[in-house]
Amino acid sequence: KLRLPKIGDVSVRWSRDLPAEPTSVTVIKDAAGRYFASFVVETSNQPLPESAAEVGIDLGLTHYAVLSDGRKIDNRRFLRRAERRLKKAQQALSRKAKGSANRKKAVARLARAHARVTDARRDFA
Repeated sequence: KLRLPKIGDVSVRWSRDLPAEPTSVTVIKDAAGRYFASFVVETSNQPLPESAAEVGIDLGLTHYAVLSDGRKIDNRRFLRRAERRLKKAQQALSRKAKGSANRKKAVARLARAHARVTDARRDFA
């Protein structure tokens, strides 16, 4: 649970544990209607451990990345997979009258479809 002033306790799905006690929190609502909490936390500045191997990365279009040791990571093309769903949502939105309640619902539906693509890309990266 997350306790917010003037709101009270809010159930939360944590993405990770906080390294220290937060000093402040910012709550953000995205276009898809999802809420995110961003915390300000003080941590100690410790360098990462030394690594023996070095690898160069070349980002491209046909492959997501080509590594200097010869490995190729395929581009998953998340947008291409979701094009049909996005197209249907965009068409449904274009048929709605401006300012109507149904248009607001269609905008949220389209934003959720775009958010799925964004989240899949971020998870893959």
